[in-house]
Amino acid sequence: GVSIANFFSQKSRQKTSHKESYDDDLIQYCEKKLEKDHIDYFIFGHKHNPKKLTIKNKSTYINLGDWINHYTYAVFDGEKIEIHKF
Repeated sequence: GVSIANFFSQKSRQKTSHKESYDDDLIQYCEKKLEKDHIDYFIFGHKHNPKKLTIKNKSTYINLGDWINHYTYAVFDGEKIEIHKF
């Protein structure tokens, strides 16, 4: 099972190795959701690339990154969310 998981993990990394559009699919998803609903935060972790940005001047997009290469995590203090490193 582990060898199969490693195979698909490597294929996924190869497919998404271009950093320019690394988060584009998730950002497009967020923008589409904002057409119908108000959402304060979109929080993702699958892409392993830490990023925080504002979408349509309404919402915050967060990609948590990872704890293996970037050592990142998010903290929400009740008012805002920030990405931190440990």
